[in-house]
Amino acid sequence: MATFYTAEATTQNTGALTRRVAGDLASGDIRYAEFTYTFTGTEAASGDTIEIGDIPVGAVVIPELSRVANEASMGGSALAITKIGDSTDDDRYSATSISIHSSNAGVTTLTPNVGASVIPRFTVTAATKRLVATFTRTNAATAGKKVAFVIAHRI
Repeated sequence: MATFYTAEATTQNTGALTRRVAGDLASGDIRYAEFTYTFTGTEAASGDTIEIGDIPVGAVVIPELSRVANEASMGGSALAITKIGDSTDDDRYSATSISIHSSNAGVTTLTPNVGASVIPRFTVTAATKRLVATFTRTNAATAGKKVAFVIAHRI
């Protein structure tokens, strides 16, 4: 049987100090940033956005390790985070709608936008460091209820 190597393994096989794989690729430090939004109850039916917060410039968001969590009794029968991205690409990190559990607390892992942020990985720039979520609702969300965005990223 043949043996195949990733680009990083090929570089590591050379053993030369100048040919080592960047440390963040071989054993990157994964960090989690948690941002919490408290609903006002006045959010529009659709198209409004939540500015989540900033990820460090140079970081790489790992959407498949990221998630959205919400409190119980959110109020909206069809409340959803429809996409998560940035100012350049509004669905860079999640192009699949995340249903917010209206009666029960819940946690949902992001379904990554594979072509935009997974293969190849996207490196955060000064223009794309602010994450933004778009949401939609049928009924008003309950004022004071919280949703948390837990964003995994490699430094």
